[in-house]
Amino acid sequence: MNTQNETLVRNFYADVWNQGHIDAAGKYYAEDYVDHNPAVPGQPAGLVGAKVVFSAFLTAFPDLTFTVDQVVSDGDKIAARYTAKGKNTGSFVGMPPTGKSMVVTGIELYRIAGGKVVERWGSFDQFGLMAQLGTIPAPAAS
Repeated sequence: MNTQNETLVRNFYADVWNQGHIDAAGKYYAEDYVDHNPAVPGQPAGLVGAKVVFSAFLTAFPDLTFTVDQVVSDGDKIAARYTAKGKNTGSFVGMPPTGKSMVVTGIELYRIAGGKVVERWGSFDQFGLMAQLGTIPAPAAS
Protein backbone atom coordinates (compact mmCIF):
# COMPACT_ATOMS: atom_id res chain seq x y z
CA MET A 1 0.00 0.00 0.00
CA ASN A 2 1.29 3.46 -0.92
CA THR A 3 -0.85 6.02 0.85
CA GLN A 4 1.06 8.98 -0.64
CA ASN A 5 0.25 7.86 -4.19
CA GLU A 6 -3.33 6.98 -3.23
CA THR A 7 -3.75 10.48 -1.80
CA LEU A 8 -2.33 11.98 -5.00
CA VAL A 9 -4.93 10.13 -7.10
CA ARG A 10 -7.83 10.98 -4.77
CA ASN A 11 -6.76 14.64 -4.71
CA PHE A 12 -6.55 14.66 -8.51
CA TYR A 13 -10.19 13.55 -8.83
CA ALA A 14 -11.33 16.10 -6.23
CA ASP A 15 -9.32 19.02 -7.62
CA VAL A 16 -9.36 18.57 -11.39
CA TRP A 17 -12.59 16.68 -12.08
CA ASN A 18 -14.88 17.74 -9.24
CA GLN A 19 -13.68 21.33 -8.84
CA GLY A 20 -12.92 21.84 -12.55
CA HIS A 21 -9.39 23.12 -11.90
CA ILE A 22 -7.95 22.02 -15.25
CA ASP A 23 -4.87 24.23 -14.81
CA ALA A 24 -4.04 22.30 -11.62
CA ALA A 25 -3.47 19.13 -13.67
CA GLY A 26 0.27 19.83 -13.69
CA LYS A 27 0.32 19.16 -9.93
CA TYR A 28 -0.76 15.59 -10.67
CA TYR A 29 0.45 14.73 -14.20
CA ALA A 30 4.01 14.87 -15.53
CA GLU A 31 4.52 17.02 -18.65
CA ASP A 32 5.45 13.95 -20.72
CA TYR A 33 2.99 11.47 -19.21
CA VAL A 34 1.85 8.66 -21.53
CA ASP A 35 -1.85 7.93 -22.03
CA HIS A 36 -2.22 4.34 -23.22
CA ASN A 37 -5.99 4.74 -23.82
CA PRO A 38 -6.70 8.23 -25.18
CA ALA A 39 -10.25 9.30 -24.34
CA VAL A 40 -10.95 11.79 -27.14
CA PRO A 41 -10.20 11.66 -30.87
CA GLY A 42 -6.94 13.38 -31.83
CA GLN A 43 -5.83 13.76 -28.22
CA PRO A 44 -2.34 15.33 -28.08
CA ALA A 45 0.41 13.66 -26.06
CA GLY A 46 1.41 14.45 -22.50
CA LEU A 47 -0.05 16.94 -20.04
CA VAL A 48 -1.42 19.02 -22.91
CA GLY A 49 -3.49 16.01 -24.02
CA ALA A 50 -4.73 15.39 -20.47
CA LYS A 51 -5.96 18.98 -20.31
CA VAL A 52 -7.75 18.52 -23.66
CA VAL A 53 -9.61 15.52 -22.20
CA PHE A 54 -10.51 17.32 -18.97
CA SER A 55 -11.71 20.35 -20.93
CA ALA A 56 -13.77 18.25 -23.38
CA PHE A 57 -15.63 16.44 -20.61
CA LEU A 58 -16.06 19.46 -18.34
CA THR A 59 -17.37 21.53 -21.26
CA ALA A 60 -19.88 18.84 -22.15
CA PHE A 61 -20.80 18.11 -18.51
CA PRO A 62 -20.18 21.27 -16.45
CA ASP A 63 -21.64 19.63 -13.34
CA LEU A 64 -19.53 16.48 -13.76
CA THR A 65 -18.64 14.77 -10.49
CA PHE A 66 -16.53 11.72 -9.85
CA THR A 67 -16.96 9.50 -6.82
CA VAL A 68 -13.88 7.38 -6.20
CA ASP A 69 -15.39 4.05 -5.24
CA GLN A 70 -12.15 2.20 -4.56
CA VAL A 71 -8.40 2.74 -4.73
CA VAL A 72 -5.88 -0.09 -4.70
CA SER A 73 -2.12 0.32 -4.80
CA ASP A 74 0.76 -1.95 -5.67
CA GLY A 75 4.13 -0.24 -5.56
CA ASP A 76 4.15 2.59 -8.08
CA LYS A 77 0.78 1.54 -9.57
CA ILE A 78 -2.57 2.87 -8.35
CA ALA A 79 -5.93 1.53 -9.56
CA ALA A 80 -9.00 3.71 -9.08
CA ARG A 81 -12.58 2.57 -9.71
CA TYR A 82 -15.02 5.44 -10.06
CA THR A 83 -18.58 6.50 -10.82
CA ALA A 84 -19.05 9.69 -12.86
CA LYS A 85 -22.30 11.66 -13.09
CA GLY A 86 -23.30 14.73 -15.02
CA LYS A 87 -25.77 16.43 -17.33
CA ASN A 88 -24.80 17.02 -20.97
CA THR A 89 -25.37 20.76 -21.46
CA GLY A 90 -22.36 21.49 -23.69
CA SER A 91 -21.06 20.09 -26.97
CA PHE A 92 -19.19 16.81 -26.69
CA VAL A 93 -16.63 15.69 -29.28
CA GLY A 94 -18.54 17.48 -32.02
CA MET A 95 -22.03 16.48 -30.89
CA PRO A 96 -24.55 19.09 -29.74
CA PRO A 97 -25.73 18.96 -26.12
CA THR A 98 -28.57 16.55 -25.41
CA GLY A 99 -29.68 17.91 -22.04
CA LYS A 100 -29.64 14.33 -20.73
CA SER A 101 -27.99 13.10 -17.57
CA MET A 102 -25.57 10.20 -17.41
CA VAL A 103 -24.01 7.90 -14.85
CA VAL A 104 -21.02 5.80 -15.93
CA THR A 105 -18.41 3.71 -14.20
CA GLY A 106 -14.79 3.26 -15.09
CA ILE A 107 -11.42 2.14 -13.90
CA GLU A 108 -8.02 3.76 -14.25
CA LEU A 109 -4.55 2.40 -13.63
CA TYR A 110 -1.89 5.02 -12.97
CA ARG A 111 1.87 4.66 -12.68
CA ILE A 112 3.34 7.28 -10.38
CA ALA A 113 6.97 8.47 -10.44
CA GLY A 114 8.42 11.56 -8.82
CA GLY A 115 5.07 12.34 -7.20
CA LYS A 116 3.17 12.59 -10.50
CA VAL A 117 1.24 10.40 -12.93
CA VAL A 118 3.62 9.29 -15.68
CA GLU A 119 1.41 6.64 -17.31
CA ARG A 120 -2.33 5.98 -17.47
CA TRP A 121 -4.44 3.06 -18.69
CA GLY A 122 -8.19 3.46 -18.48
CA SER A 123 -11.55 2.15 -19.47
CA PHE A 124 -15.04 3.52 -18.91
CA ASP A 125 -18.51 2.60 -20.12
CA GLN A 126 -18.43 4.57 -23.39
CA PHE A 127 -21.32 2.56 -24.83
CA GLY A 128 -23.44 3.26 -21.76
CA LEU A 129 -22.55 6.95 -21.95
CA MET A 130 -23.61 7.26 -25.58
CA ALA A 131 -26.81 5.25 -24.99
CA GLN A 132 -27.76 7.46 -22.02
CA LEU A 133 -27.20 10.56 -24.17
CA GLY A 134 -29.39 9.04 -26.88
CA THR A 135 -26.69 9.18 -29.54
CA ILE A 136 -26.90 5.41 -30.05
CA PRO A 137 -29.82 3.07 -29.39
CA ALA A 138 -29.99 1.63 -25.90
CA PRO A 139 -29.78 -2.16 -25.76
CA ALA A 140 -33.12 -3.95 -25.70
CA ALA A 141 -34.17 -5.42 -22.37
CA SER A 142 -34.10 -9.20 -22.33
